[in-house]
Amino acid sequence: MIFKNTLIFLILLGTVYGVTINLSAFSYGPEDPYYEAITNDFNEYAKEKNLNITLTRMVLSSQNTSVVTNNYASTVESWLKKRNTEYDIFTMNTIYTSRFAKHSADLKKYISKNVIDSYSKGVASKIGYYNDKLVGLPLYIDIGMLYSNKRLLNKYNQTIPKTWDELISSAKYIMEKEYQNENYDIIGYIANMSDGETSICSSLEFIYSFRDSIESEMPEYRSEEALRAFKKIIEIKNKISSDSSFLISSSKVGSTCKSDNVIFAKVWYGNNTKYYSSQIPGEKEGISASCVGGRNLIINNYISEEKKIASGKVIEYILSKKIQIKYLLEHKMLSGLEDVYYDEEYCSLRDCEPFRNLQFISRPSPYFISYDEYSVKYRTILKNFLYKNGTAEEALKKLDYMFSIYDIENNSTFGKVIVSMTSLVIFIFFSTYFLTFSKKFKNYINKFDSIFWASILLGLCVYLSQNYFVIGELTEYKCKARIISILFGITLFYTPILIYEIINFPENNKYSEYVQKKKNLILSSFIIVDLFLMLLIFLLSTYQIDTKVIENGMNYKTCSLIKDIHISYIIISALIKFIIILATILLTFLEWNVNIVRMDIHNISYVLYSNTIALFIYIVLLLIKNKTIYLYYSNIIFYSFLSTLISYLIIIWLRAYQEYQYISNKDDIKIKKRNNSVQKTNNSLKKSGVLSKMIDYHYSQGSSSKLVIDNDKNSQFSTQPEIILDTSLMKSGNLTDIYG
Repeated sequence: MIFKNTLIFLILLGTVYGVTINLSAFSYGPEDPYYEAITNDFNEYAKEKNLNITLTRMVLSSQNTSVVTNNYASTVESWLKKRNTEYDIFTMNTIYTSRFAKHSADLKKYISKNVIDSYSKGVASKIGYYNDKLVGLPLYIDIGMLYSNKRLLNKYNQTIPKTWDELISSAKYIMEKEYQNENYDIIGYIANMSDGETSICSSLEFIYSFRDSIESEMPEYRSEEALRAFKKIIEIKNKISSDSSFLISSSKVGSTCKSDNVIFAKVWYGNNTKYYSSQIPGEKEGISASCVGGRNLIINNYISEEKKIASGKVIEYILSKKIQIKYLLEHKMLSGLEDVYYDEEYCSLRDCEPFRNLQFISRPSPYFISYDEYSVKYRTILKNFLYKNGTAEEALKKLDYMFSIYDIENNSTFGKVIVSMTSLVIFIFFSTYFLTFSKKFKNYINKFDSIFWASILLGLCVYLSQNYFVIGELTEYKCKARIISILFGITLFYTPILIYEIINFPENNKYSEYVQKKKNLILSSFIIVDLFLMLLIFLLSTYQIDTKVIENGMNYKTCSLIKDIHISYIIISALIKFIIILATILLTFLEWNVNIVRMDIHNISYVLYSNTIALFIYIVLLLIKNKTIYLYYSNIIFYSFLSTLISYLIIIWLRAYQEYQYISNKDDIKIKKRNNSVQKTNNSLKKSGVLSKMIDYHYSQGSSSKLVIDNDKNSQFSTQPEIILDTSLMKSGNLTDIYG
């Protein structure tokens, strides 16, 4: 409360000068001379230049507030998520650039191009940008460097190593000589790889130092360069260091080096007169690496435009070359401005050579998991590799899994198999359509006309085509295309089946007669309406690509529909499909015993049953947590194949086989048992009550008019010549064949 009142007082005081800019910073102590100097220096500058801007500061530490004891970044993030405008400029750890990108103003709009260019040619390009947005510029930086013991190198006539092999050779030589002098406390190399944040930097520096050339990008974790780097770490530990030396924490490296028994050490830059400071070695001479940390200055994206402009003026002043040199000399804060280390006056006072042409590497800042979570996982993998006999290959594979996002590549074996199988099955579906024009084959599948067959088979093809959209890199286009193929495929397949069942309702009615006459128009209407909905879905619905993070496995992308007004098109389309399928299920029950379509109705029920079972299996597998990429995509692909192939085989080939069996046995005469009290007629369908009437329809054998598509050609088992006997005259055998 005291600090809030103090801040309010400073704001009121600052109004004398115009705009007040509030700086929030974190320090390990309640008072920080560095931030005090920044505030005082800028306010004096603003008065001289009549800027009408006053800078105030609020330095937060574990000693003056409990909120930020564990995490200053989380505190600031909670403020910004509430669009808090109390603070205008924040200092933020460089590892959180991606985390604060959406809450930060783009500095390119408020900082002069000259300032941006002078920083971007150096370290800012590594720590300041996210998706081409300039989130922050470095207030100061920390860099990884190599300490080389002056006394020991001079004593044994060794030079500062420029390669890792030189470092091993020199350290091994010096250690052997020191052992001869009975100095067994000698340490060849401190790697700074304890279970702390610095261990990430140290390991990344190794990998980056093994790239092919200065211009080369960071090697991938599964690359040969990374493998050589990790094997070199183990070689160094075994030959010139130990587990205990590797485990010396970053905070204790300085005090350990004061013992003068350390030959080489990887450190965050500091001033120790007993050691040479130089760039970290590489696999080849001229290749180096320096992990960069420090604090960025970011502008609150929710403050007014006037304050953003004023904040830009403050940052420009702080990042100016003159002020950066001043703070470097007075507070030993390393500057992220490369030009500082070429300034003649400054370099006459300090050794600038180690800071020239540094080859920076930043810690990754994954967008799909928090950096803190990433850091814990990374350090666990590294610790298992270094101290629990893990292999370099296994460690790098896990690191790659953690940071990378995978997909089913088009040229992979799995991808090629899926594309080939999908294309083959679609070709078979299309080919089957031409069989419907064959007179010989048409006798076996004559329940639908060619238009209905075209819709059914095209529906299967469209539905199965969703497999194409899960192969390759997942994009919003593919997300839309897949949902469209599913929804439109269902319409094409089930609509003609529903129309067929309406026509063959077990009781004469005007609706069935109308549908029979207008069946093609009705089918076309359903298709046109659905096409219109599909167009709206494609043009207006929005998907975002989410990342599924798998513990010790391959991360992958999934589609996530954004819930805005345009989701209504998908809901309407899905609701229409639901009604179509529900009506199909109901009519299948009602027409179960209709003679003229009995086997077709039974086959439709087989399709519904099998697809329900397949859908249940799909949902169960979908609910499994931490699914691997192969299980996730295999589930999608398997379900699409299973549902389409079963539907195809039942609707086409099972029905053809049944008709073939009927034709082969059409001269047989059946004697059929029947109880007269159960036989239904049109007169018996006049009972009152919906449920009672539905039961009557279910047992009805059909209407007298037999409204069937191409009914003169449509054969069903019920039309087979038969003798129906009353059960009172015949007690044995439900079904008996008599052969002439």
